[in-house]
Amino acid sequence: MRLRSILRPIYSRVLIRWARHYLRKTRISRYQDVEVRVPPGVFHPGLYLSTRFMLRHLQASKLTDKRVWEVGAGSGMVSIWCAKRGARVTATDISPGAVQAIAANAELNNVSMSVLEADLFQGLPEQQFDWILINPPYYPGEAKSEAELAFYCGTHFEYFEQLFAGLGAYCAADAELRMVLSEDCELVRIQAIGLANGWQMLEVDRMRKVGEYNYIFAIKRS
Repeated sequence: MRLRSILRPIYSRVLIRWARHYLRKTRISRYQDVEVRVPPGVFHPGLYLSTRFMLRHLQASKLTDKRVWEVGAGSGMVSIWCAKRGARVTATDISPGAVQAIAANAELNNVSMSVLEADLFQGLPEQQFDWILINPPYYPGEAKSEAELAFYCGTHFEYFEQLFAGLGAYCAADAELRMVLSEDCELVRIQAIGLANGWQMLEVDRMRKVGEYNYIFAIKRS
């Protein structure tokens, strides 16, 4: 167990470097009725478990006419999947390259949705959402490139500090909030930041692949 805990972060960082090499040209990724083009520097939904895990989790959800915000939408696969099921979607990302990819992929899939460049809440007009979907960066450290913004949350977990501090203003009554995380991240630290800001994280789903657990948490007011 101790050896696995040491090797897992090393493996994850090797995967990030390999993915950066693989994504030196635009790739195609598909899930059910969604196809997206993933240009260099944009998080690839097929190389990591988190995107498909979130989509699997949402399968039974009734999204028609629901206001859905995907935070850090990457290629837009989750947002487009939700839009195809009748949701009114807002997709945001801090990366200009990702925002361009989301808009292009929405057009490719013939769906209409709002696509905005936003650093969490900065750049997003205050509004109420019925669903908020979050696939966050969670490695402590500073991103050294636009592509690394999908992986690094700041040396002192600044991403989560800002996220939990501002979420309340964007939640409709009875809003459903979902966050996908890996056992590779510092779950206890992230949960503590949530509690300090009045939120609790309740595990509602888990999946194991290549010896690693991924979890989906429902975020509720504590």
